[in-house]
Amino acid sequence: MDNIENLEEKLIFYESYHHNFYNKLVHIFFVPILLYTGIAIVDDISNYAAIIGTLFYSWYYINLDKVGGLSYSVILYIMYYYRDLITISEAFSLHIISWIAQILSHKYLEGRAPALMDSFFTSITIAPLYIWLELLSWFGYKTLFIDNIYIQGGKKLEKIE
Repeated sequence: MDNIENLEEKLIFYESYHHNFYNKLVHIFFVPILLYTGIAIVDDISNYAAIIGTLFYSWYYINLDKVGGLSYSVILYIMYYYRDLITISEAFSLHIISWIAQILSHKYLEGRAPALMDSFFTSITIAPLYIWLELLSWFGYKTLFIDNIYIQGGKKLEKIE
């Protein structure tokens, strides 16, 4: 499967769980916090695992979308570099708060369970890139591609309902 088709399939899946604008805003705020605190927590267990995880996300995103992946890799590396700015207890607290906020957002704003209930791995790997590409589209990057994701995700949601 071509990377753009693979990316499109993953983004459509994720979009079908994130159709509400306010739910998306919650995710725009909390998904990067989850990723940052996740790096900090993993680093506390094993620095090598944190490095490997950061490199994996970077490699994966670059393979799915060159511009989006490279630009988000900068953010990933900044998160990794500053992973020690928070204590492990702060990281755990923020991590838990971020999960709770997103789950409640899905329940009350989206009206359905989060995507991770159907595909955990896809959800935790694609969420940051999904949000990043959506933000980039607000500034003109791949607007037609992202508009198509919205349309296809809406169609997928209608089939589910």
